[in-house]
Amino acid sequence: MALLAAAIDVFSDVGFAAGTTKMIAEKAKVTRGALQYHFSSKEDMIVAVVDHAMNQINFRFNGEEHVHKSIGERLEFILANYREAFSSPTFLAVIQIYLGVRKDPHLSHIISRQHALSRKAINKTWVDLFPEAANDPEKLSTLRRITMGIIRGYVVGEALGGSNFWPQDEIAVRAILQEQINKLIAS
Repeated sequence: MALLAAAIDVFSDVGFAAGTTKMIAEKAKVTRGALQYHFSSKEDMIVAVVDHAMNQINFRFNGEEHVHKSIGERLEFILANYREAFSSPTFLAVIQIYLGVRKDPHLSHIISRQHALSRKAINKTWVDLFPEAANDPEKLSTLRRITMGIIRGYVVGEALGGSNFWPQDEIAVRAILQEQINKLIAS
């Protein structure tokens, strides 16, 4: 885990392209041999970092634990957790990785496969969290993508030095999302 944490720190601090296995080994206070024992290549490390980020985004949810709550409470929980995950150094490292691999067909393909698996898991989580709206899983998936896009947009805007409008917009965003879920339930 120290190597993964070091990789996240290095990629989020200096970027994917500038981050080296030497820097990661130094940050983790291990030899390069120890690093190579766990991650035989920078590619293996990228996969581990992206995998960790996807787990942070999705696997903190337990639908059964929240299904008894109101839709508004579930949305509040989701928005807070996505905001926390997308504001983390892990997500910043993943953005750096995405920017770094976007012109590398091999690595882009690997990341794309990871995303496909993650999307399936996240969609299932939404079905578990909103079983009353699961009659149209495709529309629920669309709403999930919109929700995640909104949160990422706010977080990235703030990271780029923009104003933090989330506190004043959160209630409106939650109301719009709740209205859409209610429409799904009614359909």
